[in-house]
Amino acid sequence: MRLSLPAPSRPGSRVRRPLVAALTVGVLAGGGLVGGGVAALAAAQSVPAPPAPLALPAEPSTPEELNSSCDPTDKPGVVAFARLLVATYPGSVSWGIARPCSGGSSEHNDGRALDWHADTSTPQGRADVAALLAWLTADDAVMARRLGVMYVIWDDHIWSSARRAEGWRPYAGCGASVPLASCGDTARHRNHVHLSFDWAGAMGRTSFWGATAPASIRPPAVRAAVGRPPAASRASRPPAGSGVGVATAPKVRSTGPLAAFAVAPVRPGSSGPAAVALQKALRMPVVTGRSDAATVSVVKGYQTSRRLPVTGTVAVLTWGSLDGDLAAFDRAVRAVPHPVIRPGQRDAVAMPVVCRALRLRVRDVLDADAVVKVKAFQRAHGIPTTGWVGPLTWAALRGL
Repeated sequence: MRLSLPAPSRPGSRVRRPLVAALTVGVLAGGGLVGGGVAALAAAQSVPAPPAPLALPAEPSTPEELNSSCDPTDKPGVVAFARLLVATYPGSVSWGIARPCSGGSSEHNDGRALDWHADTSTPQGRADVAALLAWLTADDAVMARRLGVMYVIWDDHIWSSARRAEGWRPYAGCGASVPLASCGDTARHRNHVHLSFDWAGAMGRTSFWGATAPASIRPPAVRAAVGRPPAASRASRPPAGSGVGVATAPKVRSTGPLAAFAVAPVRPGSSGPAAVALQKALRMPVVTGRSDAATVSVVKGYQTSRRLPVTGTVAVLTWGSLDGDLAAFDRAVRAVPHPVIRPGQRDAVAMPVVCRALRLRVRDVLDADAVVKVKAFQRAHGIPTTGWVGPLTWAALRGL
């Protein structure tokens, strides 16, 4: 049973919950889905809530900034929206953001595209998808514009913000010359929704997040030639057998160690478990459990380095970026041998990974500065404070 697509949205003043519910019910009825239960579920669906009341005017349009670079790291605005969707629609999952650059043009190549999966074999999953699509495209696509969503692909169709007057257009996932019947559900986007973001949306610099974009957010320099993929973010992918080119994909989604803390901001002066997690994620030399002046200074430096709003408060975008860092540390640590490294020893392969996971300037020797950082990390994690990198330290470097 397939879900039909929403009709093109009409201009309006702002998104209101009754309009979303009405659109959703219309989508389900128009698709011929049997049973009033599905329509009732859709009408009662929640929709993604912005982190704060929408005080800034909506963006008039979403620029069409299609992929032209290779920077396969999950961008904070996309991470934050993926987390918001999973929280809004229980049972749904992210199938990943960044992918290795493999020769094709896709916003996955620079961490600006999200594949979101809901179980559309169930009435609840179909209602979730319908509610999201209606919410994004309602009122002249005001929420898509606020988020910087360039286009959405779902169920053999594509919707573009730049061409929203045309509504949903046919989309050939395997190419125009390949019969749809021989094209898998993943390539046809029948088991997940694809969302691509412009650069402002990808970086979380849009009105939905309470931010305004600079005059120009330029893509990063090309980090690798197309066809020669660098090490990349490998968020979870569709299970093997669900479509094309996913045979080696993991079957279990990674939730991220900071997911539980992303629901509430850590403000200057805040204390508690979230502040402890924050200080550990930042690799602070002393973990006090309070966002003191030293912590706020490090937070601001981190936000500046990641092109996030520099507030000193750790909210959804900064949590998402920190979670992406921890995922990258985990991947890097798992990819190298785990030798015992004692003070003064060199290891050109393992030491750079240790340094990055400790947020320390990269070096190939466990020198005096690195020993100090290792000891601080060990104290924060309840590991014997030896100053050398052994099995317990290697294990702790994979997470908080």
